[in-house]
Amino acid sequence: MSGTLNPKGAQDAKFWRTTRHYDMSSEKEEAREEVLLTAEISKCLRRHCGDGGDMFDFAVESILADVQEDGVPKDVDEASCRWSSTLEDCELKPFDDDDEDEDTSELVVNMYGELIEGIQGAMAEARGDVVEYLSSDQCEMCERVAPLTRHHFFPTSEHDFFKKRNLCPPDRSLHEVAAVCRPCHTAIHGFADERTLGESYNTIESLLEVEQLRKFAHYMSKQKGGMKKHDNALRHAK
Repeated sequence: MSGTLNPKGAQDAKFWRTTRHYDMSSEKEEAREEVLLTAEISKCLRRHCGDGGDMFDFAVESILADVQEDGVPKDVDEASCRWSSTLEDCELKPFDDDDEDEDTSELVVNMYGELIEGIQGAMAEARGDVVEYLSSDQCEMCERVAPLTRHHFFPTSEHDFFKKRNLCPPDRSLHEVAAVCRPCHTAIHGFADERTLGESYNTIESLLEVEQLRKFAHYMSKQKGGMKKHDNALRHAK
């Protein structure tokens, strides 16, 4: 009998090699994602709760397992519902060294918000995505359809400043973002520093009231890729 494979046998062998390669690649991606998620969850909990003693690693592993099983919570309320009992059992509570009188509920909201954001970023990095980019849709500044970035209305680097001075309106969240294209995002941060943006220009409307930003957005709207009257699915991207 000849040692060569018949056509069907060749196809089967090719399928086996392709499937095996896919399985190995998939395993590597899953392992990379787990490492990144573990690091992000651990970093966030340490920032908000300290090391937490002997139960800290258990809390990290529990949240990791929950995310792997049920995905990323859609908002802070869902995150609290899924993770609060674990953190309580592990005696992990958010605190602020600089302000012992700060409202605990606000600290909890900020912790869960950062956990969700960090987990989403870690998962995107594991997939090889550029974390700062969303999918292509309409920019809220110039209305072109283009790859979008998240612009934080209240920059994360200034969250402590905004919280201590109660500068975030009660009907808004420090984690609100706008979906804007890279050129408009660069223009926004070139216009003012992060603290000024968060204090005085924390809506799309207030940004477009600035003459240089309004003129820039108008200029960009005339560039390739512009589209009017488009339903922006990422308008309230989180």
